[in-house]
Order: sequence, then structure tokens, then C-alpha cells
Amino acid sequence: MSIQHCTLGYHQLGSEGLELKATQVGSSIYGNPIPFVNPIVPEATYYSGLQDYNMARVEYAALGITKKTAYTNARKKMIDTMDLLADYVDGIANGDESIIVLSGFTPSAAVAQSNLPLEKISNFTVKRTANDGELMVEIPAITNHGSINYLCVCSQGVPLSGLAIVDGRLNLEQVNHPVSIDFNKSRKKLFKSLTAGVNYSFYVFASNTVSVSPISDVKTVMAT
Repeated sequence: MSIQHCTLGYHQLGSEGLELKATQVGSSIYGNPIPFVNPIVPEATYYSGLQDYNMARVEYAALGITKKTAYTNARKKMIDTMDLLADYVDGIANGDESIIVLSGFTPSAAVAQSNLPLEKISNFTVKRTANDGELMVEIPAITNHGSINYLCVCSQGVPLSGLAIVDGRLNLEQVNHPVSIDFNKSRKKLFKSLTAGVNYSFYVFASNTVSVSPISDVKTVMAT
């Protein structure tokens, strides 16, 4: 059996090439609501970011170095947004090349699945976004282990005690503060509407067809 996924070749595209690819992806995903029922990035948000990128691109081409920082920031934001959609499409496609092509992304070459047990995830990042009350968790890609589900636990206020994976099940002791779990398959987890000045503790783990990884060490970040 083989699986395919969205490639990220648009990271290396020039300014106009990225604009064309972003336009293609946007029209393909938001124009096909049957397979892409609930995109992780709202349509208005996506096209607002694309408009910002195009304006920054044009100003940088016209005015040069004085607009480089604005262009660089807009480009990174556009690419980050496309990465979120690529993970979303991978979750829906589950290796189906036709769905990936329909989304406007480019499918990878087919690769053989490997059903190997997963190890503890030792490195992931938690970052504030440009929006108040948002934190983005990004889990590094796990390769050569077949189709991967990436999961994330968020604890508001204080870290969790007794959190562990036992026999493939998440054990969570009784708590008296909000806890949420993101079961989406994507590696990037966007947590919204968080309370400014409050610490949020994150734990990640993954699963494939043969195993569930141990829970990661905690990372704690204050929302703003």
C-alpha cells in the first residue's frame, strides 16, 4: 500500500510564483465545499492574507529595501497559512492523490508505508501568533512510520499531573481547570480565544496503525 501527501515546494517559489500558487490553492479548496467542508483557515482570512501579501510584494518590487521587512513578514504569514491548509488536506485525503490534486497542492511521489512503533516526541514549539489570544503549536513531522495522527493536550492555568499514555489510552486525572484536546491530524494546532496573562501548558503525542507514542514533556507559554 502507498500513501501520498501535499508537498511544500511553494516554500521555494519566487514572489509571483507564490502568489499564483496561493491563488490556485484558494480557489481549489474554497471552490470545492463537498470534499473540503470546513477548512481550518476561514475563506475570508485566507484571502485577506493573500491580499496583504500581494500588496507587500508590489510595494517591495517598486520601493526596494525600505519595504523588504514588510514583504518578508507577509510572505512568511502566507506560507504558514498554506502549511495549515496542506496539513488539513492531508488529513482529508488520507493519501488519495486525486483529492490532493483537487485542492491545488502538488502530491508527493507515492511512498511505502512503514508500520513502526512511535517514540516520544522530544521537540515541538509553541508560539504566539500575530493575533491576541492565539497560540500555535507545531509538531515536527514524523517520517517512515506510515500515516500519522498528531494530537495535542492544552491545560489552562497549571500543568497536568498524572498525564500518561497507557496501553494506547490517554490517562488524565480529575482536574478542576479547563483542558482541551486537539484530535485533528495536522501537525499545526491553533488554539484561539485564550485569556491574556494566563499560562497554557501543552503536551503532544502521535499515533499510527500500530502504536501511540508516549506523552511529551510539557511546554508552557503565556497568552497575550
